[in-house]
Amino acid sequence: MDAGMRMSKLADAVGNVGNLSGLGYAEIRKRLLDAVTGITRNALKSYRPFLNESRIQSIAEPMENRKRLPAGYRKKVNPMFVTRARSCRELGSPFETSVVRSVRAMEEYLSVFKDSKTDPVLLVRSVDSTRMAGMLETILSNYAEAKDELDSFIDGEKDEDPDREFRNIASIFNHVFETVYRKVSDFLSAYLGIFDGNTGRVYNLLEKMLAADRTVISNGFRSDVRAVRNAVSHSIFERKGDGYRLHDDPGKYSREFTAEELHIFAVRCLEKSAIVLDMVMAMMSMTLYHFLVTAYRGAEQ
Repeated sequence: MDAGMRMSKLADAVGNVGNLSGLGYAEIRKRLLDAVTGITRNALKSYRPFLNESRIQSIAEPMENRKRLPAGYRKKVNPMFVTRARSCRELGSPFETSVVRSVRAMEEYLSVFKDSKTDPVLLVRSVDSTRMAGMLETILSNYAEAKDELDSFIDGEKDEDPDREFRNIASIFNHVFETVYRKVSDFLSAYLGIFDGNTGRVYNLLEKMLAADRTVISNGFRSDVRAVRNAVSHSIFERKGDGYRLHDDPGKYSREFTAEELHIFAVRCLEKSAIVLDMVMAMMSMTLYHFLVTAYRGAEQ
């Protein structure tokens, strides 16, 4: 299942929550449980080629029967994201390493989040699921458009003027950042923010996870993707041999790119955004499912 189809299924699962206004605790809990089960089920189906069937069933079967998940439930299925990244051979081994770091960052985040004693059923009552589903549909449309732009650049004729060619791919990269990376970050910030009021912690998590290679520390965390975006957006780059050296505003990041290398970086940014969207939603959904079937089973509140 390609990224577009995965986003479409995700939008459906989120939108199916419906309007929760005026509903009692038991019905809200049921809808939330249905939603996180559906999101997890779709993720397991989408990544099935990249995970052992026994691991899939270790999560799928208990969920179908509203039973507890096995110990270490997330770690049983998290390898599917790394195996998926490994299959993208055209993006090179750094892409796989980057996804490994993202899985690790999400696990570290959830190890802190799980200590929260706040009932997720009470937190989700005011969520506008229609707006959230609409954000996902926008990401889906933008992803398809950005992918077409990147494909057109590599398939088109090479510009004889290297400066113009570099500025062309820099413009496309900036478009990928604004329409996909930023939109994914905004959606996941809103989603995690339903359950976690620490906006700084959520921001740092997403900058770590969405980084193509690494984060840049400058008054907090910032992904290398954001640093490159700052450089190309403000034309902070100069010729360096066959390529261009980019700098971000605070001078904490510097890297050389040819036009072809910046194209690959942009593709990695696009595909990493799609995988991180899957990863956060699946891992958070499993965690919420665990909470709902073990701790928050109460009657009307």
